Amino acid sequence: MKVIELLLGRVLIVSADARALGGRDRRRSLEVLSAGDRERLGTMSDARADGRADAFLTGRLLVQLGLDRLAGDHLEGGEHGLAPVPALEAVCSHCGSTSHGKLSIPGLPVLVSIAYAGSAVFVALASADDVGALGIDAEALRSHGDSAPALPDRALSEPDQDPSPPAPSRDAFDPAHDLERWTAVEAVLKADGRGLRVDPSFVRLASGEGRADREEHARISGDDASYRIHRSVVDRRFLVAVATRKPDRGKSLASEPANEEAGSPSL
Repeated sequence: MKVIELLLGRVLIVSADARALGGRDRRRSLEVLSAGDRERLGTMSDARADGRADAFLTGRLLVQLGLDRLAGDHLEGGEHGLAPVPALEAVCSHCGSTSHGKLSIPGLPVLVSIAYAGSAVFVALASADDVGALGIDAEALRSHGDSAPALPDRALSEPDQDPSPPAPSRDAFDPAHDLERWTAVEAVLKADGRGLRVDPSFVRLASGEGRADREEHARISGDDASYRIHRSVVDRRFLVAVATRKPDRGKSLASEPANEEAGSPSL
């Protein structure tokens, strides 16, 4: 399985196509599943029918490969090894379900977020020393001859989505015609942790003009938190946006949960 890596600010992005998940990679991904992950995988009936199970497994494998990359550990021959880390956990802060929600890696000061775009899986990882909140979104770019993409149907396409978020308001913008804005907005909502339970029109983007860091930032109406936006085009086919918030130095970083995108496919 071909894995693409890049850095956006202090965030490591690893991505791969779930259709390339072979037998060996599938076995490796199964080895790192928690009990909750195995339960979620079991609910994906007809595992190969719609690719959801392979996307789920690819995400879990990419998390482990990314953690290994952050740790700087390599096996002989340059192949990434799987670090002996605690299993990933997912818990929804809204309903308490373990079938979707924010991902965490108990005991590790690492934040994680994941996005799905068709069969492509994107995982973002960052040290809690550098980042206090993290969210990623990715959407496929369309050629000039293609029609504009519709708002992604997360309930059908993503393995760990909260099944009942409110529909986003389309009054302020149409994500089908504004992928740059939509990816940034969804990345912010994932970093915030509430996902689509917050109306996307509440996210306000601001350019970097006049700022010392000259970076694009965003805020959610009514909240004080500011998120820095990083963008990239991956493999010439996907637009990726990452939202990060500065860490709260008053909290114990080692005890902070890794951030998973609410309202998006979990790792």
